[in-house]
Amino acid sequence: MKLEKIGWLVLGAVLGLFGGSLLSKKVSAEQTETAINLQKQLFERRLNEVTGERDSCTAKFQRSTILYDGVLNVDRGWLIPADVEPKLIGNRPNASYTHYDPKTQTETVRLNAQHQ
Repeated sequence: MKLEKIGWLVLGAVLGLFGGSLLSKKVSAEQTETAINLQKQLFERRLNEVTGERDSCTAKFQRSTILYDGVLNVDRGWLIPADVEPKLIGNRPNASYTHYDPKTQTETVRLNAQHQ
């Protein structure tokens, strides 16, 4: 009778260890899946940020800036193939610029160039 109890205890211990091993593998798999999902979310968020930055940069080069020197001929302009805010070096009080949007084919209101 004592031998049977010992056998059952040994069998229970072996099954308990085996069941614990399976449980720890299940928990480990769930932790790995959670970590993978977090990494995926971080990568998707960063991809959205980079895509937004790319679109913003591309939009700047789809528009143009027109410079008016304001010295020799107020209507004389130079075209810069980018949407920029030029800095004025020197003394040209009437120098100005506008932004040109090729989609609408219009210029913005003429802005005075900022002195550096």
